[in-house]
This record gives sequence, structure tokens and C-alpha cells, in this order.
Amino acid sequence: MKSVITVLLTAATAFAFSANAATYKFVAANNLPGTQICVSAAKNDLIGYKDMAKRYGVRHKYIANNLTCNGEEIARFAAAYGATRTADYINRFHKGKVSIIDIAKAAQEKQQAAGDDQEVILVMVH
Repeated sequence: MKSVITVLLTAATAFAFSANAATYKFVAANNLPGTQICVSAAKNDLIGYKDMAKRYGVRHKYIANNLTCNGEEIARFAAAYGATRTADYINRFHKGKVSIIDIAKAAQEKQQAAGDDQEVILVMVH
């Protein structure tokens, strides 16, 4: 009986958290190639990310180790907004180890309290 209650409580908690997940709209602050790459990464658009890197002639290794988006390493920036596909891909090229912790907490803290369910994130390269 206890295990059934535990499973039900866990499922209810997971459902409640997913219902509170925020959605984001990423807006490029400028037309710099780095900013465009950051926006693609944060949107979890892996194909767009790869296309931008190829179009601008920038190696993935360079992006992973040198590009910062809103003051954060690009992989961490993408992961903070739930873009796990692009973050995982970028981490393949990062020298050293990048650990991404507590994505759920970051997303929850960034959720808007107002009626609009999309938070606008202004993205720029520093």
C-alpha cells in the first residue's frame, strides 16, 4: 500500500512540475554570427546550430570553448533553458568537463508569474 501511495505522489509531483514548465522566446539582440548561434543552441535547434556554424565557417570546438551567450558558456546557456540536445552536442567538443546541474530549478526560477506563458530572453554575445 505504501509503495502505491509513493508512486502516485511521485507521478503527481512530476505532472505538477511539467505543468509549471516555462516556455521561452529567444530574441537576438544583434545580427552577429555568435548571437545567431547562441539563439539556435538555446532553441534546441541542432540542425540550425550546425548549419549556422557551417555557414559562418566556425569550428564546433571553437564555439564550445570560446563562445559565451549572455555571459555563460554556450553549452551551459543552452542547458539552462532545457535545450539538452544542443547542449549535449556542444559538450562533445568542449575541452575539459562541463557539468550542467539543476536545469529544472533554473527553468522554474525564470518562469513568468504573469498570464503570458512565454518569457522573452534577449540573447547577445559578450
